[in-house]
Formats: sequence, structure tokens, C-alpha cells
Amino acid sequence: MPIMTADQYQQWLDQNNVSQQTKMIINQIRSSEPSRRVRGGKSNVIGAYPSRKMGLTIQFESHKNELPILYQYEYSSDVLEYYDQPPAIKLRYEAANGKNIGPLHTPDFFVIREDCAGYEECKTEEELEKLSEKSPNRYYKDENGEYRCPPGEAYAEEHGLYYQVVSSKTINWNVQRNLEFLGDYLHSNAPQVKSAIAQMTLALINSKQGMLLNELFNLTTGNASVDDIYMLIATQTVFVDLAEAPLTQSDRVKVFTDAETARLFQGVIQYRAISEIPKYVDLAIGGQLQWDGQGMRVLNVGETMIGVLHERNGFTEIPIAVFEDLVQNGRFKGVPSDNKTSIHPDAVKKLLIAGEAALTQANQRSAFIKTYQTDKSSINEGPVGKRTMQRLLKQQREADVLYGYGLIGLLPKTNRGNTMKKLPSNAHEKLDEFIRDKYETIKQQKKFESYAQYQNYCENEGVLAASYKTFTTKVKERPAYEQTKKRQGRRAAYEHKPFYHELEQTTPRHGERPFHIAHIDHTQADVELSDPETGENLGRPWVTFMIDAYSRRLLAVYITFDEPSYRSNMMVIRECVRRFGRLPQIVVVDGGTDFSGIYFDLLLALFDCTKKVRPAAEPRFGSVCERLFGTANTQFFHNLQGNTQIMRLVRQVTKSVNPKNHSIWTLELLYRYLREWAYEIYDNLVHRALDQSPRETFAAGMKIGGERLHRLIPYDEQFKMLTLPSTKSGVAKVVPSRGIKVRNIYYWSESLRTLGLQGKNVKVRYDPFDAGHLFVATESDWIECFSEYYADFKNRSEKEILIASEELRERKSQTNKKFNITAAKLAAFLKSVDSQEALLKQRDRDREQRTILSLVNAGETTHKPDRVASPSAGSTHLQPVAAVAQDEAPALSQQLSTYGGF
Repeated sequence: MPIMTADQYQQWLDQNNVSQQTKMIINQIRSSEPSRRVRGGKSNVIGAYPSRKMGLTIQFESHKNELPILYQYEYSSDVLEYYDQPPAIKLRYEAANGKNIGPLHTPDFFVIREDCAGYEECKTEEELEKLSEKSPNRYYKDENGEYRCPPGEAYAEEHGLYYQVVSSKTINWNVQRNLEFLGDYLHSNAPQVKSAIAQMTLALINSKQGMLLNELFNLTTGNASVDDIYMLIATQTVFVDLAEAPLTQSDRVKVFTDAETARLFQGVIQYRAISEIPKYVDLAIGGQLQWDGQGMRVLNVGETMIGVLHERNGFTEIPIAVFEDLVQNGRFKGVPSDNKTSIHPDAVKKLLIAGEAALTQANQRSAFIKTYQTDKSSINEGPVGKRTMQRLLKQQREADVLYGYGLIGLLPKTNRGNTMKKLPSNAHEKLDEFIRDKYETIKQQKKFESYAQYQNYCENEGVLAASYKTFTTKVKERPAYEQTKKRQGRRAAYEHKPFYHELEQTTPRHGERPFHIAHIDHTQADVELSDPETGENLGRPWVTFMIDAYSRRLLAVYITFDEPSYRSNMMVIRECVRRFGRLPQIVVVDGGTDFSGIYFDLLLALFDCTKKVRPAAEPRFGSVCERLFGTANTQFFHNLQGNTQIMRLVRQVTKSVNPKNHSIWTLELLYRYLREWAYEIYDNLVHRALDQSPRETFAAGMKIGGERLHRLIPYDEQFKMLTLPSTKSGVAKVVPSRGIKVRNIYYWSESLRTLGLQGKNVKVRYDPFDAGHLFVATESDWIECFSEYYADFKNRSEKEILIASEELRERKSQTNKKFNITAAKLAAFLKSVDSQEALLKQRDRDREQRTILSLVNAGETTHKPDRVASPSAGSTHLQPVAAVAQDEAPALSQQLSTYGGF
């Protein structure tokens, strides 16, 4: 549902009797930009979600809290509009110290629903628990177990709105995963399933309500595609409970013809399941069972095994599946619990903490005793002597009296010896205190120096001091992460930080299918390059990778001499579309300035890509990229002449072994071989984490996740235009008789006059690799405009122009006069001898770069797609690239206006 029109908005105001004061607040929010940019913390992943409902990008501050709420807003029919970071509101409440305070607070979202509007604040359950203890007058949990914010509610109520605290505990992660998975099928340009296919599918499901999704896939093979089935689910033509299981786990997903039938069948299934469970079997710890007349007691119930104590055979474990079959067949029977004969709680505790080896040894001892009691002469050939046997018999009898179960006495006694601390408690307290306050500080004091201070204190206070060995042992026992963090800081401690294992399933960190999640990152290659014409060293290039997280496949690689910028991002996106004709649903990047620019954000928004920004200085969030950079170094770059491995020992480097003097690779040649390594060699090698090659994983994933052909992007001139940058505002003014001024240079075309565009603001795109021209968007086409100094600026990159401008400005500033850069001055400077030294190296690099551009841009609409190995041996799978008809692509002017509010 699109954003409300003026008439629809007025109708909503009238239906809900919105007051003039409330209307003014809502109008301000609807017409304003977000009041703040979201910020990434130490561990939260921020980003921007391209909302089709709102026609603009919505910021989120946590991809595990706020982003799932955005999915609910996007697909809920009750939500008409929603806005991130509305203007701050003032909260008034009494702080914990008793003072009345009034802080400004920016809620996460403002939501307009069918019958109300208000603020919504998203917090994790853990955050709310801490905040409710710290500020009980601001956050508290009510009798229904829901968190409330009284000052927020008071402000909202005063202005005719609502205020709601949304806890992460309310998020159903199966629903979130499935909404994200079905996102492409909920797109407005998604094709409709043919009526015959829909009717056939409904007939199959009706013949067996509740059939599993993978069974439906098998039954419809050859008649309906996986995409058809997903489309029917997305449009609710067939019904799947999205909260029950992820769609990618098709062996768990039940399919019905409609929701009502699903509800009825689920009731029957649950009743049958409950009625078939024998209620007389007590599985509580200590519960008694009978098996073929033999008594047993339940010791432990795990996820896969049940531990029982047999009155004759001792401890044994039974798989739960086997146990359930035995219960169903009547082999296991429950008996009423009798407190007088139940196993003693201390006995249960001892058996639970005893390891498997201890229980095995106790069972062996029990068998020895039974054999001895039957045949006394067996002691001569048994594994234990007579005195040992008598001791075991005594221990068994004592345990039977104390615990009601003699096996306890046969457990080996491993916890022997004096475990009491030999030092007084105050000595141990001071030991911990000196480690914490003297050793674990930013001063990075040595262990011996800290111990000496501790020892001096003990002598002065008359306290018995621990030995230096005990001191160092205590230091090693302290948590490595916290200790390193205190001594060397957060970044140094990061390698010791324990991995965070989620206790509940949220979303797979590497995605659920190819093109679900991709990572983009840059690194400087470990190789020196040279000029193909002069042989002069040009330095080390920067490499940009786009990696599919699901399959670990390299979707695109790009190489340049320029440091990371929006230009590298733009080119790697072009390369991805050239190869596959599509872009990932989610793009994960770091917090670099090249990823935070408006050009990159707008480009992702235009193609419905959600951007996620991983936390700074936490490489595990981008471990897919980091590992692949390492693989590229070991398998490719470090095998080239001129590689820079030796520069790690820079003091040992001499002129004869300096990589700069051995560089023979050019940028073009390196890029050709890098692409061959990335797209052919690495792509077909078995990946340790996948147990198959990235190409095979990719092909299998496409089969499971659907081809989604309606999301293909034609690699044509229109797409290339959309990847070009614009001005900060996206437009530029046409100055009569002069043209369009961008970066101090005027551009002109006679079409500007004939179309009557003089004096108007027009949408522009410029080529960062050729300052001689730029492009102006009209309703139907692009106009190419040329610089007044075209011959001087042609094929000169934006980087070279910037260097020339800075050099010229620096030289003129020495005269202490105001100096403005103009196109004429720049052109003259570029032709002058003065500029040669400053720009020659950049010019050589740009010349090399143009060969790379020609390789990336080579994929016109006639480009043949890459072949991908299919899971079946000997077959190939073509990746369709430019299959979308030109007239099916949305008009450029429509795309630009849709996201113009960005």
C-alpha cells in the first residue's frame, strides 16, 4: 500500500476525529527529514531499509530488534505510514535520586495506523530489564508482563497519540525470516501465477491437507516452479502458518488450502498427539517405571536420551525415540510415586554430577559384587582382591541405608585431598584487589612489579602474602578479554572476546539462499604494479570484493589504484549485475565514509537493497570478507612477482629485494587473472565450511530459494546511468547561456535550450572517470552535455581534477589573495608544465584504470551469462542476465521520483 494521498490523509483525520493540535504534530513528522542519523555502537548493526510502502529508506539502529519491527510495519495492513526518528519529545519523571527531570527523547518510530497514531520505542528485553532497575519511573513491567513508559504515555495522551514500548521478546523470528524470504514475491512487479497452475496446486493440497512443502514441490515438479509455489504462499492463495517454521526448512512446513482449514486440522493433530501420550508414565526425576516387571527410576531427561537407574543392571541411557516406542507398545509402564521408596535427592545430585566413566565403573563394580555373591571362589580370578571386595560391599550397604540406592557407594571417590585455601581470606582479597587495581590498568605494569607492591603491603599490614607463583596463576585465571581490555583497550582485547552464541534462533547470519546477504569490503593487494609503457612503479592497488554470504561465492571483484570510494562501490555493483543480472537483497558493509555517501545509499534504495553497517573494529561481523581476503593472498597475490610479503619485516628489506623494484604486473593484466582466479578457480574449489564448492552451493541454493526472475536487472545504458553519481542535492541549475555548473565546470547542450530547461533545476549524473561530459535526465531520455573545455577535460578522472584543483588552490593561496577555481584556470593549469609533476602519476594510474572500466562495461545486453555447475553431474545451469524486456523496466523518471525524498 503506497503512502497516503492528500485526500486519503484528510479522510483518515476525519474518521479518527484528530484534533488540530495533533494534526500539526503529525504534519510536521510527515514533512520532516529524520531528526537524527542512527549511530552504530560497539556491537549493534545499523542500516537503511528501502520501504516500498513509504517510497523512501527507513533507518534502523539494530538489525535484531528494529529491523524485524520494520518488516511488521511494511506488511501489516493496519499500518498506513511509518517514519523513523521523529522530532524529540520531552519526558518528565522523577529520577532515582528523587529529582524531577525532563530529558529530550527521540522515539524510534512514529506509526500511523488505521484507527490511531503514535510513537513506538524498540528495546531488547535485556535492555528493558536494566533500564527498569535504573529508572523505575521511566520503564516498568506491568501485571501482564509488558513494559510501559509512563512519561512517554503521558506526553502522547496529552497530544491525542499513543506511546508503546516494543520488546524484542515479542518478535516471532520464524515470521521475520519468512517475510524477508518472501519479500521479492511481494514486490509490485512480481508476476502472477497462471490460473491453471494455482488450481492444480490447490487440488493437490485439498487431497491431503497439511502436506509438507517439500512434498508439494515434488508433486508439482514439471508443472509448477518453486517460484510459483512461493508466489502462491506470498499472495495467500494457499495457506502456510509463517510462525510455525522457516520456509527454507520445507520438511517442517505444512501447507493448507486456507487458514480456516489449517486451524481445524491443527486442532485435530494436537488432540491426537495429546490423547496418544500415556498419562500414567511419570518422567519427572525420581519417577518410577516398570519394564517387564523390573523396577526403574528416572534419573535424567535430556534432549535425545533418558537416563534411568535399573534395580538390577544399574545406570543406563535409552534414546527418547526408542523410549516412546516402548511406551506406545506397553513395554514401559508407570507406577505411582511413593515418597518412602523414592530415590534420595542427594543421590540424584551425586549421580548427575558423576561422569559417564564414573557411572560405568560403578556398574562394573556392581557386576563384580553380584558375581562374588553367587560364587565366592570367583574372587581368585576377579579383577579386585578380597579386601577391596569387602570394602566395596561395605560402601554399597552404607549407601543403601543413606540413599536407598547402593550404587551410590560404588562410585569412585575422585574428589579427595585438602582443598581448603591455605592463605587467610584477607590475603586472597588483597591479591585480587592488586591484580585488579595495579596490574589490570592502562599503565600495563609488569606482573613482578604488581606483585612487589602487593608483597610490600602485606608486610606493612602483617598479612601473610601469597607466593609469586600463586600471584601469576591468579593473573592467568582472570578473564582474558576483560584483562586485555583494561590494559590495552577494546581493539586489542577483541581477539579474546568470546563468540556470542544465540540461545534462540533468530535469522541465519549467512542468509538462507544466494543473493540474500552479500558483503562488500576493500583491501590493499599485497603486490606492487608498474606502468606498461614506462615500467615505472605505480604502487599497490585496492581490491574490492562482493561476496555472497550463503555460498561464499565471489559475485564481483574490482581493482583500482584509488583508495576506497563510492567509485569502487559503483563499479563492483556494475560487475555483479553484468555477471548475474541481479543484486543481493541485503548488503553488509563497514562504517567507512565510502559506504555512507548519498550516491551509494540511493543506488541501493533504487534496487530495493537493504544496507547493514557492521560495528567498527569488530571484524567477526565481516568474517566472510576477512577470510576471503586471506584466501586471495595465499592462493593468488602471494604467488606473484612483486608481492609485498617481505615488507612485514621492513627493517630487513634491501634495495635488491624491495618489491617496488621487482614489479612486472600491470593493472589490466592483474585484473584479468584476478577475475579468472575468482570466477573459475576459487569458485570450483571445495570450501571447508560448505563441504562443496561455492559454485555448487550457489546452484543448489538457487534451486531451493527460487530463481526470482522478475527481480532481474537489465545491464543496459539506463542501469549504467543509475550507477553514476550526482550532485549532493541530486540536481543542478541550468544557467542561461552558460549551462550546468558541476565541480567548477560548466556543461552545455543545445537540447537544454530547445527543451526549455534554462533557469530550471534538472537531475544530473556525471562520469567520475571522464570530466569532459555529464548527463541530464528528461522524462524520456538522457541528454549528454559537454564541457566548454572538452578537449582538456576529456578522459580526465574526477580524482585528477580534484588533485589539480587542490594543487592550484595551494599555489595561489601563497599570494594571500582570494582565489576561485574556474574551468578556464583548471584547463590552463592541466596543460601547463607546472602541473605535470603533480598529476603525472595519477594520469598514468587513470590510463591503466580505463582498461579496467572497459572490461567491466563490456557486458552489454548481448552479454552471455556465466555458466554455473548444477548439482547434478555433467549438467550446466545458465544464469539469466538480460532477460527482462526493456519495456518491463520501470521508467527512469519514475524511479528517480520514487526515491526523491531520500
